Amino acid sequence: MKYKKPIYYIMAIFILISIATSPVIAENLNINQVANEKSAKQNNIVVVKAATSNESINDTNSFNGSNTATNTNSTISNDTTNKTKSTVGINSENNSNNQNNPTNGKIKPKKLTQVQILKASIYINNYVTKYKKLPNKVNIGGYNFSIPEYTYLLNKLIYYKYNKKNTDIIIKYDVKNPKTPMGTKIKGKLTTKQFYTYAKNIIKYIDKNNRVPNYVTTKIGKIQYQTAVYGFNKILYWSHYHKNKLPSSLTLNIAKNNKINKVIPTYTKHQNFNILPSDNNDNKNFTIIKAKYSCGPTEVKYNHDYLISTGKCSCGKYGDYLYHSSSFKNYCPYCKKYGCMIYEDGTTSPEGMWVCTKCDADFCLVCGKEHIIKNPKYLTAH
Repeated sequence: MKYKKPIYYIMAIFILISIATSPVIAENLNINQVANEKSAKQNNIVVVKAATSNESINDTNSFNGSNTATNTNSTISNDTTNKTKSTVGINSENNSNNQNNPTNGKIKPKKLTQVQILKASIYINNYVTKYKKLPNKVNIGGYNFSIPEYTYLLNKLIYYKYNKKNTDIIIKYDVKNPKTPMGTKIKGKLTTKQFYTYAKNIIKYIDKNNRVPNYVTTKIGKIQYQTAVYGFNKILYWSHYHKNKLPSSLTLNIAKNNKINKVIPTYTKHQNFNILPSDNNDNKNFTIIKAKYSCGPTEVKYNHDYLISTGKCSCGKYGDYLYHSSSFKNYCPYCKKYGCMIYEDGTTSPEGMWVCTKCDADFCLVCGKEHIIKNPKYLTAH
């Protein structure tokens, strides 16, 4: 009988051969398959790409790009017209653990560590990947920050890393949204020095105006506010997984009409900073509505406690006809009763509205303003 080698001996040889011939992928993580990009040989290039399976923003006009330019001069602009909402806590707007945190949204810190901001970049990245828009807020260290506030922290951290500063970052509160976000198609590559320069200019603009810019003028085009937040957030997202260093470049390919640019995140802070109900909770608790009209909301749901929607302003207060996300308490300011509001739409208000089943008062989905001219009352924002 011929001698047979033990099966484990054969398997061991197979494993050794597999390891020896397998490519190293640890440096790629989830940064849009950097190894597949010819320009990414150094494994420290960030490619923002909307059409890949990892980073889809569900738009045929994707986020990849070709090499471009070296000019680090940039200008930042401010105009007038947009606004919007979408809400969440760190790791996910859908993180039910936040609801059990009694300090969530109530502790107002003066500084944040660099590690805290890096972790927040993971949440922002994952949220955009899933929902195709920026969240309204991000919870860092138990406190809810608006996206304009996070934009300041984000660019500050890029500035600190470039200058090799390891100290905590002082928070700038109450930064306002841009007046009229706008931009052009963005396609090209920014070097480390370039995106550092643009980050520094954004910081200067916010410090001077207490508002985020409508767009940043760069060598590869006017980067609209929402795109800039997502693109620059990618830098920190990459940094988190690569020993806290900055990438050698950032490649962008983002269409002007990409979905991320159609919604402006808006978050209004109130004394009661409760967290919205988690989408991970059973949606049977909500009545979910599908709009009848093309100009109607893209999301509508409500229950006894909350009214949640992404729709267009029907009362004219916002001054635009864009989509805005909002949330209110299910409470009628006239009846002074909870749980009596429902959603309705029709030919007189195809955008949709919140209506009280007790007194028939109706309110704008977006700003919660009652549809009367004199002395209107408002729903209570959540």
